[in-house]
Amino acid sequence: MFGLNQGSEVIYQCSTRLTAGSGIGVGVFIALVFAWILGRDWLLMDKGNLWMIAVFMLVGVLIALRGVYLYCRPRVETRHIVVGNLTHRLYLRNKPLFVLFTGGVYALVVVGVTLVFDLIEWAVEGFDAAVWADRFRLRNLMIVALAFVGGALKYYLDYYYYSRWLKNNG
Repeated sequence: MFGLNQGSEVIYQCSTRLTAGSGIGVGVFIALVFAWILGRDWLLMDKGNLWMIAVFMLVGVLIALRGVYLYCRPRVETRHIVVGNLTHRLYLRNKPLFVLFTGGVYALVVVGVTLVFDLIEWAVEGFDAAVWADRFRLRNLMIVALAFVGGALKYYLDYYYYSRWLKNNG
C-alpha cells in the first residue's frame, strides 16, 4: 500500500464481471449518500453546494453505469497485485482487521491532505480555529467515511479476486 512495504508483484486475469459488481455497488452507494445529503439539507445550501453535490451524484451514477456496461459485456482483464507484503499477510490472517487498517490509512490520508491545505490557508490568511472545528463535525466527515470505505473495498476486492483466481487456477 502506497509503496511502503515491498513484496512480489503477481499478474493475473479475471472477468470484468467481478469489477462490474463492485462498480455498481460503489456507484449506487455514492449516489444514494449524496442524494440523502441533498434531500436533508437542500434548503440550507447555496447554489455552489447544490451543484457540487449534483456533480458527486453524477459521478456515482456514472460509476454505476460503467459497472452495468462491464457486466453486460464481460471480458478478461489483467490485474496486478503485490503479495507477501504487510497488507496481503493481514488479509490472509484477519480480514476484519485488514478492512480497518486499509480503510483507516485512506481516512488518515484524507485528513492529512485536508490539514495540509488548511495549514497553507492559515499561513496566508491567518489561523482560524473555528474552520478546523467546523471541518470535523460529524456531518462533515462523510468524505472521510467514503475514503475509508473506498480504500478498504479496493484492497479487499483485489485480494479476494486474487484468492478466487488461485482456487480456480491453482
